[in-house]
Amino acid sequence: MVKDYKNWFNTKHDLIHHFMHHNSMIFNRVENVIKTLNFIANLKEEEFDEDYSIIFDCGYGYIYQLVSEVELLLDKYFDNNMHNFLNYEPIINYSLYLNDLKEALIEDESFSERLNEEINQINTNIEKLISEKRPFVLKVLDDYDSRILALINPNKTILTTPEVYDRIYEELQIMEGHIDE
Repeated sequence: MVKDYKNWFNTKHDLIHHFMHHNSMIFNRVENVIKTLNFIANLKEEEFDEDYSIIFDCGYGYIYQLVSEVELLLDKYFDNNMHNFLNYEPIINYSLYLNDLKEALIEDESFSERLNEEINQINTNIEKLISEKRPFVLKVLDDYDSRILALINPNKTILTTPEVYDRIYEELQIMEGHIDE
């Protein structure tokens, strides 16, 4: 699996660095997933235990899917023009976050049909906005957030995959510099 990841990472290196160069919101949200994967991928074989294997497998599956979604959006709506994509990045990032939140809520068994309907409606609105290249104001994200938060139990802590990897990154005390490996 590590070899597959390293090959995949090498093929996506330019895209990831392009996002990094533009201080991308999407990249910033998943940076610690990539750093954690690169850290684990460079461990000696005797250090690679079952916990690392689980962390690695989950993280690789997540980042692979996310990058595939971003590439699809880049191609479908922006003719692979990164700069045009970045004009819509806040709203695209929010849609990706909603997908992460949905997965976390399903895993926590806190997901409801009403919440599913709301997320689907918001994602449909976002896709329409992007496909029609309509302008948007950031306030719309606050409105979406209010609609979503009204349907989630405020007494529960729900962590999305990037938030889990932020904690793993911190726990492993990974030093800076694992983005290029």
